[in-house]
This record gives sequence, C-alpha cells and structure tokens, in this order.
Amino acid sequence: MTEPSAELFVRGKYQLARYLPGSAATGRRLTKHEVLASYGPKVLDEIDERVSAVLLKSSTAIEQAFRSRRDELGVTRQQLASAANTDRQMVEDSETDPDRLTLRDLEHLAFVLGLDPAQLSVDEKAGADENLGVRLRVLERGEAAPRGARLTPRTVLRFSEAASIILAQSRLQDWLEEPGEAKRFEPSADYGPPAWRTGYELAGQVREHLGIGLGPIRSMRDLVENRLGIPIIQVGLLPEQIAGATISASGHRGIVLNTRGANTNVWIRRTTLAHELAHILFDPEPQLSSVRVDSYEQLERDTQDAHHSQDVVEQRANAFAVEFLAPRESVRLLADVTQVSGETIGYVMSRFGIGRVAARFHVGNAWYRQAELPPESSIHATPTDEQKAAEDFSLDFFPIAATPEQRRGRLAPLVAEAFDAGLITADTSSQYLACTETEFRSQLPALLQLV
Repeated sequence: MTEPSAELFVRGKYQLARYLPGSAATGRRLTKHEVLASYGPKVLDEIDERVSAVLLKSSTAIEQAFRSRRDELGVTRQQLASAANTDRQMVEDSETDPDRLTLRDLEHLAFVLGLDPAQLSVDEKAGADENLGVRLRVLERGEAAPRGARLTPRTVLRFSEAASIILAQSRLQDWLEEPGEAKRFEPSADYGPPAWRTGYELAGQVREHLGIGLGPIRSMRDLVENRLGIPIIQVGLLPEQIAGATISASGHRGIVLNTRGANTNVWIRRTTLAHELAHILFDPEPQLSSVRVDSYEQLERDTQDAHHSQDVVEQRANAFAVEFLAPRESVRLLADVTQVSGETIGYVMSRFGIGRVAARFHVGNAWYRQAELPPESSIHATPTDEQKAAEDFSLDFFPIAATPEQRRGRLAPLVAEAFDAGLITADTSSQYLACTETEFRSQLPALLQLV
C-alpha cells in the first residue's frame, strides 16, 4: 500500500485538476491514491503540464455507456429509476443529455447498473462486465434459472449493483491490505462422479486449511466476510424462491443473500452461505457463468440423490455445504445408528446450526443410509438468540438510515477505514454509502466499530 497523500484533486464530467482549498469547484474530490488507481500516473503529468487533464474518450461516451448497459440488462428507464430510487427523467437525461445532471447523479446511476463511476466518459462502456450483463439478461428471460426463480427486472438491477459493491469492496480490501484468505483456494473442475463425494472432500480441505477442526462454526457471516474476505450483499429479492447467488464481476466474486423467504431462519441462512461459498471457492468460471442463482428448493435436495439432480455443480455445492457445517465424523458421534430420531436430528440442527431438511438428509447419509429417517413433522428445534446474534447482519441498526440495505455489509466499515487511512475522500465515501458527506462524517466512529 502506497503512503497516503494530503494532495487532493477534483474531477468534473470530462476533466481532472488539482483541488484548491476554498475554490468553487463542485466536482468529485479525490485523493492522489484514487487518481493513480483509476487513471494512472500519466494523468498527473498532464495536470502538471496543462493545469488539467482531459478525461474524455468521445463526445458521447457517457450516454453510450448508460444506454448500452440498460439495453444489455433488458430493463426499462422506469425500472432503473425505481431501483435507483430516483425519477425517470434522470435516467432519460443520462442517456440523452448527461450535461443536465451532476456528476454525482451520473455516478449513482452507474453504480446501480454495475458500471465503474470512475470510468464515465473515459471508457465508452464505463468498465461494464459484458459477460455478466448477458448472463443477467438470460436469467431474466427465465432461461437457465432455477424453477420458480426467474429474475425480475428489479432483481437483475440488484445483481448488477451487487457487482459494483463486489468490485468496490475488493478494491478497498486490497488497498488496506486486508484481502482475506479466499485466495488460498483454487477452482476445481472435479465434479466426480459422484459429485457429492467431491463436495465432502472439498469441505474437509477447507476446514483443514483454515484450522477449524470438526466442531461447529460459530458464525458463517464472520468466516466468509471477515476471514475469507468474500463480499456478502444482503438484500430483499423477488421472487422469494431465490435463496442466494454467486456473482463474478471482472475477476472478483461475491455472494448475494436474499433477506426474504426461508433465509429469515438463521440456520437456513447459514446453509445458503455455505452453498454459495462452494461456488465462490471452487467453481471454474465456465460453470459459474458470471452468475449462479440458487433456489431454496435446490438447497433442500438430498446431496447423495443423483437421480433427483443431474446438475453436478449444484450437487457438489449442496454436499460441500452440509459437510462444511456439520462434518459427518462429528455427526456420527452424536447417536447410535439405531437411534436416529427426530430428537437426534434436532440436536444436530442445534449444535451445528443447519436447517431441518438438510440436517435430516445429512444424518441419514452420515450413517450410510442404514437407518430409517423420522418424518419431518417429528423434528423440532429453533435457533438460540446467541446463534441469531452471531449471524446478524445488523440491517436494522445501521447508523446511516439513508444507506440501502445492500450496502450495509463489510463495505461500510472498509469505506470508513479507507477514509481514516487517507486513501479515499469523504466525498467518495458518501458516494459508496449513498448518503451525504455530513451523514458520513457524523457517523464515522460508529462505522469504524462495525464488524
């Protein structure tokens, strides 16, 4: 990490110059670190020589980027305006007359569309990941989507915004030298057969590499987001059948977790996270296809029932999830094979924090299917307050009310840390968190305390 500089710059729609304290400049204020990361050292030479540097690929670069990206995603102007919590006229202006809008307005829309705000006018595609855009359009049409989980236009836009969050969070982690341990694991094209056995093996490898042992994982949220450094974006998605998704954007991966539906149960939320973790760590890009959407129905399948699911990618992820949360070696120590009752499965659920359907199948598989499984109606267990707190995403207690729920994950404390380290300005920080600079500064101490 380079040493932060007190030198500031100001960016307009089409040019960049040094910021002079007390000046009337109203553009985006940037640190020298941000300028170098976004535009490179040649821009500084141009500023020294000509006072300002031109950031303009073509006279229509901004409107081309917005228009092509919206068409690529297959959403209307009104749908984009609704998802961005703005009006349709702003969306129309971004595509026809961007000079009518402020740079901050354009940056806000760009972030929701999965564009890089820093590349507006510099790049006619504004850093868009075209593979991601195409894949989202396919899923919106219902092609390759899980049964009952066809993406709505709003969910398409939530996923495109998630790509922006993933890129921003990954960038901040690198700048702060906090990349996490996920990079220790290499994708694997080994899907068996059988795929479930490979999933079990991969789960054991991850536990071993992380030194977890065979005990329960107290907090999947903490392990995935803080230790492994994988972005988790939590947001309400429709249809509610969607449990979660794995998104790959420009080489960076993150998890989108639906706050609706069965994920309101903390044990099912943990299972969803573990399932998406398998995709993140081990699926090669062709299998991930930029976006992998998972439904609750997929997550509840028996990991060893190959006839029920011919999708080896999902079967491997399901097996990884249950084995990672509740290693079979530990499960077998809990009861004799002849005593697999509803009470036994409830105990497995409570001890390892795993959902009822997944636990029932997993207990049976742990005993090599030698015991008859009890009916689901006989299984009764609920998460404790301690387990809920360990996975709490703190959506309701976030210190800045204006910040949308999808930006309230680890992105927020990373933004605060980067500002505190002099790497980004308060101006940039407020743009990331969709709030005013005053709100950001006033809540900085609280943001730095978030985990």
